Amino acid sequence: FEALGSKIPAKWKPVTRESFKALRGWQQKQLLEAVAKPLPYVYKFPHGDVSPEPDLDAIDWASVVGVQRSDVGSEGVLFVELPDKKAVCIKAPLKIAAEMYGTLLCEKLCIRCPRMRIVDKESQEGQLMYHSLVKIDERREPGERKVREMLGTRPFVLVIEYVKGFELADMFGPPGQEWSKAVFGLPGGELTAKGRAILRDFGSLIAFDMIINNCDRLPCIWENKGNPGNVMFSRGDNDVISIDNMVCCIHPENDRVFSQILERVRYAARAVSRAPHVVHSDFARITSLLLEGCVEGQGWPGLGMDVGEDGALEVQTGFLNTMEAAAHGSYRERDPKSGITLQALQKMKDWLLSSMADRLPNQPMEPNKPFNLFGLEYIHPQFCAAVVDAFRDSLELQEAPTRDKLSGSSQSIESNPPAHLRLSQAAVEPGFDEQRRKRASRFYSDLVIEDGEAMPMAPSEELRKRLMTDLQKHLTQPTTYTSAVRNSAIEKCNQKLMQRARQAKERVAAQHLQHSLPLPKVETFYGLEQLACLPPWPPEVDPTRREHWLSPEEFRKVLGMDPPDFYALPMWKQRILKRNAKLF
Repeated sequence: FEALGSKIPAKWKPVTRESFKALRGWQQKQLLEAVAKPLPYVYKFPHGDVSPEPDLDAIDWASVVGVQRSDVGSEGVLFVELPDKKAVCIKAPLKIAAEMYGTLLCEKLCIRCPRMRIVDKESQEGQLMYHSLVKIDERREPGERKVREMLGTRPFVLVIEYVKGFELADMFGPPGQEWSKAVFGLPGGELTAKGRAILRDFGSLIAFDMIINNCDRLPCIWENKGNPGNVMFSRGDNDVISIDNMVCCIHPENDRVFSQILERVRYAARAVSRAPHVVHSDFARITSLLLEGCVEGQGWPGLGMDVGEDGALEVQTGFLNTMEAAAHGSYRERDPKSGITLQALQKMKDWLLSSMADRLPNQPMEPNKPFNLFGLEYIHPQFCAAVVDAFRDSLELQEAPTRDKLSGSSQSIESNPPAHLRLSQAAVEPGFDEQRRKRASRFYSDLVIEDGEAMPMAPSEELRKRLMTDLQKHLTQPTTYTSAVRNSAIEKCNQKLMQRARQAKERVAAQHLQHSLPLPKVETFYGLEQLACLPPWPPEVDPTRREHWLSPEEFRKVLGMDPPDFYALPMWKQRILKRNAKLF
């Protein structure tokens, strides 16, 4: 009787042998009929008891234990419990290619994000997955079933790594204050090492979001308050995890929006490259987000913690490090060819296109007939490559600090960008319901510049049809299509190479000059706290080579290698190590 819960009137409870005998006949009959019916299926995904399934390619879908839809999210996520308390997530976004492409880019930049793969629902695995999930879900009452509604009409699904974590938006009030104090340290003290690492990761996310044109995470070049729901932390170690990584690239034919966004990216990248020791207003907005939140846009009151100018500089450090990784390759990989190139970007798109080829329309498009490109219309390698080129050009302007530049306070906040470079979004067109409005805002809103002019960011219907035609040509005549792309790329590369050759000669000459200068003789070593700080430094210390005044033991501890090995590295790798140690 206790299992029947609310199906028994409260005044009849508790039901015992004695109380049952005292009930009237019709009441006893009602209780017996309720007991005779099978109990409703109740399943709650055990977040606290499961761990991620390590192998996303070898899942036994026939042995699924349970499934539950998430309570939040515009398109929803299915949490799937597997045998041995393992778990994965299932998602079927309308623009699945755009999300997969963003994840591939995120991984290439060594930014932590959930692993995922695409499964065609008509494949053998896809059919087994779908029918197994539907079968379990249909044990529920009809009004509580979600799987068929979520997956029934979608041709592809994403199998995603289950991550035990929480969103930044979950941290507020007393629990949020307690968490932020434990993670960031302060007030009255200094930022913890973990807090500094988190802020550098925020800077990495900003650079990544510029490449994929994501305006819905951390505020920087976009005039919004940010969305802490798209920043996730792992439980236990509090590592930053990037979620909702859908690309929203601008097609080159939309030249006004294309050039406007690139100019804004270039402004922020050049400002930080030229003066990494100065807090810039774009990145100071992260400190405002953590302190004040974004109540108006997302209803998040913030952490109430001011990480200060030192925190903003950490964000800029992470931003510069990811600019370097995108332009020249990740330092962790130690492979300059691992940078993001147009060829690599196009290769990723071609792979996605080949994965979805069978589900794309293969006939000429009929007028006014809707069609789904799965988000391929938002994947434009030329846009991503242009942002990386802007990073690369900005890094070449980077100058080492001198005594004159750093003689005074180095943490003054730079003024706001010019009015014509302030970017914001217009509201989504009227008539959208609230869920559609939230889901579509990134893709269908307009770009608004300071003078109030709105320019559409989404591809027009005419452009979508031409893109569909191009994709069909790519599938039916790959050789001709690839040859045209190759010839166009070669022509652009030849133009770029001439400019790069001149810049490379100037850069190499400057590096040779610096390497040719003998290291000064050191009579007195200083501790890291005397060198990794704001000026003034000891009089004999060269501001451009502060690491040289560390003792050999501390040099090895701080920079991870002996001085000869360090000075043999390329200059850009030296800059990353020195910047992370606050010696640049």
